[in-house]
Amino acid sequence: MVIKLLRRSISGLPQLRVDGTRLVREPYPLYSKYTLLAGTATLAGFLAAGEYIYPQFPRHPYTELLKDVSYRGMLVTGSLTLAFPVLLVVYRRRSYWIYRGAPQYVATLVGLLAYFKYVELFPNELTGDIMAQAFGTTSAVTLSALLSPLAKDGWFMTAISSSLLVFTLTWALSKGYFHNIMYESKAAKWQRELEMKNLLIKNNIEGASSP
Repeated sequence: MVIKLLRRSISGLPQLRVDGTRLVREPYPLYSKYTLLAGTATLAGFLAAGEYIYPQFPRHPYTELLKDVSYRGMLVTGSLTLAFPVLLVVYRRRSYWIYRGAPQYVATLVGLLAYFKYVELFPNELTGDIMAQAFGTTSAVTLSALLSPLAKDGWFMTAISSSLLVFTLTWALSKGYFHNIMYESKAAKWQRELEMKNLLIKNNIEGASSP
């Protein structure tokens, strides 16, 4: 039923000309529609699983530090996601091969943004490691299917390249930084400073709300 409604809603879109040829193609091929549905359901499942699993595990000793690093990563990737389309318009005439990969770049940035957000929501060794990587990779694939009309090289190639790039970057970040953060000499100090800052903010809010 959902698939039929999705087909009806986007079946009336005009066909797109394949770049450099006289061929035309559907803006949303069949498997891109399936990917949109499956990807959306999978992302919702990851969020529900995180809500259920995260309280079952012990609190990470550097929870506030993981949240802070993830928040900084969200700011960087979010800012690049908003600024990148503007830069691509500038590079359209100067470097067309860069412009062709616009959907791939945007899907990669959004996948990284989703990864950092998941770690911020569920800063744990399981949810913030394996599940966060899967959440970011799935986000990149789902957005690639959504951006199918803009994909010059096809949505499938966009999904493959962006998902591999997101998985590689998040794996390197998780294994190279998050796993070794407990061995950093300044990590404990950073964690204490964040805890004191959050406690001060909490006290200020409670003091302002009390009569």
